[in-house]
This record gives sequence, structure tokens and C-alpha cells, in this order.
Amino acid sequence: FIVLTVLLLFPTLYDYLYREKKYAVLVLQDRQVHVRKPLRVVFEELDSENFMFIERGFVVNIEHILRLADRDLTMRNGDVLPVGRTYLKTVKRMLLHFWKDRI
Repeated sequence: FIVLTVLLLFPTLYDYLYREKKYAVLVLQDRQVHVRKPLRVVFEELDSENFMFIERGFVVNIEHILRLADRDLTMRNGDVLPVGRTYLKTVKRMLLHFWKDRI
């Protein structure tokens, strides 16, 4: 419980989250943390504009995205995640919005 609270206070620490059965898995640079909560609940607890769903089972930290090619999102840690067909337009729009003020 304490680890989850700390992680939720510092959302920039992790690259992305994914759903695995009844758990939300938070992927950090050096480890993965399993939380027995639905992914949507953890996403809402983040309360950050830097996170977005890219598919029903994946939430990513926009700051940690390296590239979007076709429907594959490459993260800073090298992981390649699938972007759902229905999410693609929203993902592109959010990436553009996020980076337009930072470049």
C-alpha cells in the first residue's frame, strides 16, 4: 500500500501500465509493481494529463514515448506497445498537443 501511494505521488517514475488479470502492472525503469486494482481505477488515481489509454489494456506516460510508427508505440525503455485501432486518432492528437509546447 505504501509503495502504491509513493508511486501515485510521483507518476513520472513509470513508463506505462498494463492490465494482467485482476492486477494493474506499473512498469518502472528497474521493476514492475503489481497492484490489485482495475487499470481504469489506477488511471483515475493518477490524475495526470501525461497519461493516456492506447488500448483497453495499456496506459502510457506520454513523456516516455519515443516514437509512433503505424500502430506501434515505442517507449523509452525499448518496449513496443500496440495502439488500438479506435485509439489511434486520439493518441496522435494527444501526442501533438503534448509536444507542441515543449519543442
